[in-house]
Amino acid sequence: MTHVGFMPFIKWAGGKTQLLDVIRERLPASFDSYYEPFIGGGAVFLKTCPQRAYINDINPQLINVYKQIKNEVESLITYINFLDNRECNLEFYLEQRDLYNKKIKLQKNYFSLALYVSLFPQLIAGPIVRYETVEEEIDNRKETKEDVIAGTKRFIIGLSKKVIIANQMALLADLIFNKHNGSYGTSIIWLGTLAYTLQIYFDFSGYSDMAIGLGRIFGFHFLENFDYPYISKSVTEFWRRWHISLSTWFRDYVYIPLGGNRVNKFKWIRNIILVWLLTGLWHGAAWNFIIWGIYYGLLLLFEKLFLNKLLNINWLYTFIIVMIGWMIFRSNSLNELLLFIKTMFVYKQTDWLTILADNLSTFNSLIFIVPAFILSFPIFKKLNEKYSS
Repeated sequence: MTHVGFMPFIKWAGGKTQLLDVIRERLPASFDSYYEPFIGGGAVFLKTCPQRAYINDINPQLINVYKQIKNEVESLITYINFLDNRECNLEFYLEQRDLYNKKIKLQKNYFSLALYVSLFPQLIAGPIVRYETVEEEIDNRKETKEDVIAGTKRFIIGLSKKVIIANQMALLADLIFNKHNGSYGTSIIWLGTLAYTLQIYFDFSGYSDMAIGLGRIFGFHFLENFDYPYISKSVTEFWRRWHISLSTWFRDYVYIPLGGNRVNKFKWIRNIILVWLLTGLWHGAAWNFIIWGIYYGLLLLFEKLFLNKLLNINWLYTFIIVMIGWMIFRSNSLNELLLFIKTMFVYKQTDWLTILADNLSTFNSLIFIVPAFILSFPIFKKLNEKYSS
């Protein structure tokens, strides 16, 4: 998201020297000693791009500079140096992005760019707000009484989701997952998985509600990010409703540029697996996230190729699949993951009396699990629409 956010400004920076000045401001003070030889030495960076120019081909001074650049600039340099047979500048880097496709206009105002990049309602926990969503409102927005009231209500709803429901579900899930050493039975592992399933929904959607509410108070209208995903009747539908800004981001910037479904079957399968592998890595460089991403990639392929044709996919199937997915997501190691799966599907009795006696205060959170489950469905939304109409 950071690169996308900087695109309107980077393209406007235009010339190579101006862009290097911009990058220089983001580097440590020690960069000064390398800056002049870097510019004067005819380095590869942002000047020419010989065929198959790799990082290792760059002169030693550039290597020293490269090591000091922050992560986001490192990835940008790596991308540039792997380009082939094209003019190697940032205009090409933007070729497949919104600016190149003229979905957005050049942003020449430093303060307007800074406003978008540092837009605090969505900066930390999402949703992913693309520049095109707020492009007009950055310079032309109105703060109205109605928006302030609606935004405040939305913020309170999100805060309540996080504090009242998600935090209580977290107490229960953490107790079960963190203390599980093979002694817990099947039913309590399923209970912990259900608690985490509810926790992560109310956590993520709560943050999104707070961001959307804060944005609206200030005159911004962000897109919705969650649409009651636990009512889904297929994994495909689930990912149309869950973290919408993330799934559409991967669709538009990874899946479609790879060819989407307008390629042969082999490449289509490759595209889906690659997108979901990257989706897993998006959440963290750990094996559980990689497995989680591949898990959903294979499930979506299985649904699209076979399951949709064989039977009517239903809610219970989808909810169980999603719960197992969150158990994979929550696992801390491969050994723990295998232990959880074995306990879930090979029945083992749970000593509820001992567990409750040892953890009675934490299990008070159980009283929240039924209301949380009900609130994850649009029951009150439909009642409100029915009576308001």
